[in-house]
Amino acid sequence: MKPKFIKLSVFCFLAIFAKTVNADSFFDVKSQYCEKILKNQTRSEVRMAAIDYASFSAIKKHFQSMPEYKNIEDYVFNNISYYISDNLLRDVSVLTIEENDEKVCIELTGKVRTEEFEALIKKQNFKNIDKDKAINITNRVKEIYPASSQPQIFIEKLTFYNGISTDKYIKFISDYLSFNPNIVIVTDKNTADYTLKASLIKSTVDVIDDKNSKYSMSVKLDLIDNNNKIAMSQNKNRYIIIENKNNKQEIADKLLKKLLKEAIDTMQKEGIIFN
Repeated sequence: MKPKFIKLSVFCFLAIFAKTVNADSFFDVKSQYCEKILKNQTRSEVRMAAIDYASFSAIKKHFQSMPEYKNIEDYVFNNISYYISDNLLRDVSVLTIEENDEKVCIELTGKVRTEEFEALIKKQNFKNIDKDKAINITNRVKEIYPASSQPQIFIEKLTFYNGISTDKYIKFISDYLSFNPNIVIVTDKNTADYTLKASLIKSTVDVIDDKNSKYSMSVKLDLIDNNNKIAMSQNKNRYIIIENKNNKQEIADKLLKKLLKEAIDTMQKEGIIFN
């Protein structure tokens, strides 16, 4: 099969990423990955999953090859690699190296600006992350809640970038959080300790050719206290390649739920009330 080549520019939500930089200030990453085709999956969904994992894997391999981080816990590698693949990876090229009825295999290459990578690493303070993070979380929980209490969370309607809101995803978020025994979901905002508010801040389709388009989405999840201050906030974004003939509303719904779960997972790992 003749390989298909697609050239992409990954959406970056921080304005600084749009500045022109010299080529020697970047480092290259590369990864290959094959995704199996499951029943009822479209090729676009399979390719999305393959690109998603390959971008994460490309960053993680480069990160783990650095001697100064050889003793870092794997979950730390995972968290930071997902963040970089979401927000710092640019000039991505995806080569379909094999595609049949059983699997889709791709080769992904991209670049990361060295300055942005180093700034992120410095901010994370990886050498002390496990110990310091555990102490900080424990102390903050003790300050806010007695040992026997459970924070009560009210789930707000999801707001779209045009100002419209919907209660469609309240049950989805509630069901996903119900597996966490350390919190209580309430339906009365006045009795809640915190409000969890989700926002869809970007949803765009850019046509690549007659068959494919690039669909980009960004989601923000805020945890707001009773003083209307943001206690925690998470941004997640993804782009996927979709076939123009596919149902875009169905794809958007699946991608939105995926990003909401990723934002919740990050809060549960790093948050003061979800642990």
